[in-house]
Amino acid sequence: MAYPAIAKALEIYSDYMDEIRKTIKDSRAYDLHCIAVAYNAVTLASNIPEMSTEKAFILGLLHDYGELTSAIDKTAFHGTAGYDLMTAMGYDEVARICLTHTFPNPNFEVTEYVYPQQEILRAKSLISTMQYDDYDKLIQLSDALVRSYKNTTLRNRLIYVQEKYGISTRAMQKKYREALRLKRYFDKKCQDDIYNILGINDAEL
Repeated sequence: MAYPAIAKALEIYSDYMDEIRKTIKDSRAYDLHCIAVAYNAVTLASNIPEMSTEKAFILGLLHDYGELTSAIDKTAFHGTAGYDLMTAMGYDEVARICLTHTFPNPNFEVTEYVYPQQEILRAKSLISTMQYDDYDKLIQLSDALVRSYKNTTLRNRLIYVQEKYGISTRAMQKKYREALRLKRYFDKKCQDDIYNILGINDAEL
């Protein structure tokens, strides 16, 4: 398993942002989103002795590396696109995160997602060969707490996702339960409510 050193990760991210700015209209929102996810990952990892804050930062920063591909090609899915790009670079741990961060439940139903079905099926096949570790879960949670580029509660983020993508209430309720399981897992790992750690004030108690 491999991931780049921080200096290399920043170089990769900077080069990618240069391309993002040429293609994606709201490139600043993408930039701030990735930084927010990296911040959450580092902050939570710093409260868990067995986790590396350096690794958490790198994985959080590069978790959405496939977004440019999906912006250009509407048949693409940013998760599998990022997986392919990072695998080609030899960074299989980042590739894995690009793929897994969208799917807190590895046994998800394809119909729960609005991305191109062929790529979701491929993602499910790839994930079926994996066993999620704490870094998969950390980035899933760190991402689930960011609405665009600002931290919010899990409930508020999912309301935003539902409104944006028109996902069914049943599917969103399932996603909320999955997100709460992740939160409780890291509450225990951090020995504190992660909303307190991250300064999210309107916590669902």
